[in-house]
Amino acid sequence: MRGQRQEKCAQPPTVRSRGRGSRVRTPLFTTGLSILALASCGGGGGGSGGSSGSTSSGDPELLIESVTFSPSQANIGETIYAVDIIKNDGAGTAAGFDVEIYLSLDPFITSADTLIGMRSIAGLNPGETSVGGGFLTLPPTLSEGLWYLGVIVDRAGEVAEGNEADNVQVAFQTLEVSTVPAPDLSVNLVTVNVSQVEAGQLVEVSDTTQNVGVGDATSFQIGIYLSLDATITPGDVLLGLRSVPFLGAGEITQLSGQLTVPAATTPGTWFVGALADVGGIQNESDEFNNTGLAAQPLTVTAPPRPDLRMTELTFSPNALDAGQSLTVSETVINQGLMPADPFRVGIFLSSDETIDGEDHLIGFRSLAGLSIGEGSSTSAPLVVPAVVGGGTFHVAAVADHEESILESNEENNTVIALGTLVVQVPPMPDLETTAVSFGPSVVESGEAVTVIERVRNSGTVPAVNVRVGTYISNNEVVTTSDVLLGTRVISSLGVGDVDEALNEFVVPAGVPIGSWTVGVIADDVAGILEPDEGNNLLVAAGHLDVTGSPDPQADLLVGSLQASPSSVLSGGVLTIQSNIRNEGDLSASQFHVRFYLSQDSVIESTDFLVGVRTIFQLGIDSGSAQSFPYTLDASLPLGDYYFGAICDDPNVILESDEDNNVEVLPGLIEIFVPPPPAPDLTLVDLSFDPASVSLGGQFQVSHTVRNVGNLDAESYRVDYYISLDSEITSDDFLAGSGLTAPSLAIGDEAPSSSQIDLPAEVTVGTWYVGGIVSILTGTADSNLSNDDLSASTTLEVTL
Repeated sequence: MRGQRQEKCAQPPTVRSRGRGSRVRTPLFTTGLSILALASCGGGGGGSGGSSGSTSSGDPELLIESVTFSPSQANIGETIYAVDIIKNDGAGTAAGFDVEIYLSLDPFITSADTLIGMRSIAGLNPGETSVGGGFLTLPPTLSEGLWYLGVIVDRAGEVAEGNEADNVQVAFQTLEVSTVPAPDLSVNLVTVNVSQVEAGQLVEVSDTTQNVGVGDATSFQIGIYLSLDATITPGDVLLGLRSVPFLGAGEITQLSGQLTVPAATTPGTWFVGALADVGGIQNESDEFNNTGLAAQPLTVTAPPRPDLRMTELTFSPNALDAGQSLTVSETVINQGLMPADPFRVGIFLSSDETIDGEDHLIGFRSLAGLSIGEGSSTSAPLVVPAVVGGGTFHVAAVADHEESILESNEENNTVIALGTLVVQVPPMPDLETTAVSFGPSVVESGEAVTVIERVRNSGTVPAVNVRVGTYISNNEVVTTSDVLLGTRVISSLGVGDVDEALNEFVVPAGVPIGSWTVGVIADDVAGILEPDEGNNLLVAAGHLDVTGSPDPQADLLVGSLQASPSSVLSGGVLTIQSNIRNEGDLSASQFHVRFYLSQDSVIESTDFLVGVRTIFQLGIDSGSAQSFPYTLDASLPLGDYYFGAICDDPNVILESDEDNNVEVLPGLIEIFVPPPPAPDLTLVDLSFDPASVSLGGQFQVSHTVRNVGNLDAESYRVDYYISLDSEITSDDFLAGSGLTAPSLAIGDEAPSSSQIDLPAEVTVGTWYVGGIVSILTGTADSNLSNDDLSASTTLEVTL
């Protein structure tokens, strides 16, 4: 009934004055809801809302001048942008009030409709206007179809107006809402490999998550947490995250991994759990099944550890130029309960009193270790590099700044000296190597290579007598300790000037055969003070191959190959570790390595492709290692597979041996689909009393049942048996049954006891007493091998 819905409309809001005739823009809507709905009531209906009825001369009068939104069509979970304009058309000031945005299936907007957003206005003076706008999310509770969007002003009736009937308005256009099939991420299983661990050590955690919805889930993360209670939230202790790029409807993702329990974890009993869709990226049909708990808790202990603390720090002088030395004196002590292994003390300059990775490390000292209660002091000059720049700095010392020592307290490693250091940077040159190339790319020892290089002075004063060195390195890092091919000297280089040279250098006869990296270092003798010492080196593209063969060729092979786990869920992740080597006498340019699953032991390109890695260049006698998680195609048939890799697939590199490009792992990889969640009841304790019973007598049996499965169990019962041996089966003498229990939740235990009559078939002698637990209704027990248990003592039956 339309009249009844109009009666539910909210009263108008109050506002605080901001000045007559002014227009105020307020912040975006705030909303914890996910839909927008508004329709007018009373004087509603689009356009500028005019007032009706009489208004007292001194009363405020709130009007909704307009309500608009865009776009006019959106899917559930998407956002729209809504704008409203509210005016105080009365003679009095309006105190604070709220503006609420609703979606409705009809044009009559009431507070019973779906609230999707709200903003607060602190106040409005007579004639003042407030404009508000914001993005609003369409919640998953919406149905498909046309919706009206509207505004209710001052629903709580905080502002006393002359006319309370014009505080609702509906937008002109309607909103067409479409439904997109929603995913539903459910954590089915979480396991942890140990029940106790020391803080700072590793545990192996496995989680299995399924998309039980009807829509696909795009990229999301699964977090593994420690929690002091059984409710897993993002505020718990994060052990690790894993990313799932895609999970189709009905698909399952599973992964096991080694995770570190933080060293600062409080000793005690913790729940281990998984949270799917960390950050709430997915718009799911059910947001309340995203967590799962391991069946067993994890006990965290804190072993004795060292505890490094800085006790003293001084420096002098308190002002200097960059490039000069600062004398620093510091003392560190181990106040922990265990000796400390080798560590370093770092000295930092910081523009504030927070020491972090943005600060400047100007020096360190290495200690071989500290015994319990031992201290160590030193005083040494440290050069303040020009890269620090000018300004005022705090001087700090950090014990174990590389975090190599696990300590009982990681919060007392830093001390900041009293006073500050003023650093000035005088004008300096700044030498930068901007270009390097060489040729030919293949030479023999004693032959010449031509190097073209270019050096620029980006500083503020000229540089004189600049030595430029050309080096070759047997790895990717070029330093002045590598093989020097030759040098040149630039007598003077003005500000902004560039000097280019072409030089021919002979590769020394003693240089071993292999692939070498060519690099040029401006001011390689470090004779010029610069504000940036990090741009003096430039490495040339490609390798210089030093060979002894007249016809050198590459030879690619798989040096090592691993794949884990050996059993992978369909659509799950297979982590592949590969090391590809070039055993030839020529570098290999870009090529691909492909990984396959095969139903036979012959790996070829027609098998099931798992993944591809690209190696852009591989030098002589060099290797390239990688570990990467590959997601298996969910359409891959279930079963056992051989796993292998093919180098240079397809063949693009000319090799000296084309028959050693394939490697096959021993053993098989199983692709499987896990069984659905099910309870697993097991007897964890069984005892009886008394130990001796006469024929026809009675005795008391007590037991405890635990559900170690991943689904709650419905009704179950324990049956008691008398056996001539410790193996309890249903073929033994049934002595009686316990009470039927209605249910048992995941991880819960339930004790019980029953009075049992000795069966007539039992004779005088020594007997075993045991029990078998059985689920009577609902999902069957997933593991029947742990349903029985024999008491640790025997029963003596007498006359």
